[in-house]
Amino acid sequence: MKPRLDVTLGNILSMGMTAVSLIAVIVTVSLSYAQLRAKDDVHDMRIAIVEAQIAKREVAEQSANNRLSTIEGDIRVIRQILEGVRQPPR
Repeated sequence: MKPRLDVTLGNILSMGMTAVSLIAVIVTVSLSYAQLRAKDDVHDMRIAIVEAQIAKREVAEQSANNRLSTIEGDIRVIRQILEGVRQPPR
């Protein structure tokens, strides 16, 4: 015996509503994904800005450390000169 496939108006409406629901889910997921991707791009941009600020601060800190080292070296030289001036000749 062959199984009979009865197609009724109710079955057609049910399949149509299932297809509409599936399309609605796909559209909703696509829109949600697009929103999340946009937020992700904003966060990536903010991270890049913060990383640039950190790099700029590191360069400024290194520059300040170099100047401090130069000043410390100059102070050592001045101390040596002053110690040489203070000691009476022998």
